Amino acid sequence: MSVSKPTIGEFRKAFPELGTLEDAAVQRALDGSIQLHARTTRGALLAAAHLATDDGSKEGQFWSATKYGRQLEELEKRLPPVFLVV
Repeated sequence: MSVSKPTIGEFRKAFPELGTLEDAAVQRALDGSIQLHARTTRGALLAAAHLATDDGSKEGQFWSATKYGRQLEELEKRLPPVFLVV
């Protein structure tokens, strides 16, 4: 299952605390997020919030670097597993 890339408006509604981010930064984060999580809209939004706020200070701990990344990890644990057939 794949979801559509969330919009800037959806991002702003989901994360009003990130209202100071410029639209261009939010759009870059949204563009990257769909490659990291495309199973749920909430997950794509969390991935975008993570990308927009991660300063890269916790090397080797990508998702745990922000509260949004940690929330995404928790969400993914609750999703059913994905099986790929080759």
